[in-house]
Amino acid sequence: MDQRNAGGRSRAPITAQDGWHTYTGDHLALLDHLGIDRCHLYGQCIGGSFILSLLKAQPGRVAAAVLAQPIGRVGPMPPGRTPRFQAWAETLTDHPEATPAVLDAFSRNLYEPGFVYCVDRAFVSTCVTPCLVLAGNDEAHPLPISEELARLLPKCELVREWKTEPALSSARARVTEFLAKHTSRA
Repeated sequence: MDQRNAGGRSRAPITAQDGWHTYTGDHLALLDHLGIDRCHLYGQCIGGSFILSLLKAQPGRVAAAVLAQPIGRVGPMPPGRTPRFQAWAETLTDHPEATPAVLDAFSRNLYEPGFVYCVDRAFVSTCVTPCLVLAGNDEAHPLPISEELARLLPKCELVREWKTEPALSSARARVTEFLAKHTSRA
């Protein structure tokens, strides 16, 4: 998907009220436009939070999900915008509405909640959609977030090593098997 205001062709105004719900609305609108009632989802990095937000909004739309190195935060939020958000904000030369105050609010809406940012632990512990988590292992994709998701999600499998061979080939096969297992044959 060409994420709004992310460097592709999709553009929309930026407001102080924008947050995960804004992107969820985009994702659901695209599924509706394409006539997709139910699907599998794969999301890497921020895609994991997009998936979790969609699972909260419309869990019946997703048969199974793969979250590859999901983002999240362990510990308190540092002051100011994250470096990645700031780098993105500096590309917004064609958005006069994206004032510093609007961008600060948008950044807080996205990242202040912590954990996986878009949903809380209580929701995750009740999410019955089968999920496969390919663990993260760096500051933006902390291993403790992947491990906590795997503990909290009732129907979750965790793959710790997957980024280099031979683990990468094994993980590819595991993702294929996982999605096949959760594909309706009706």
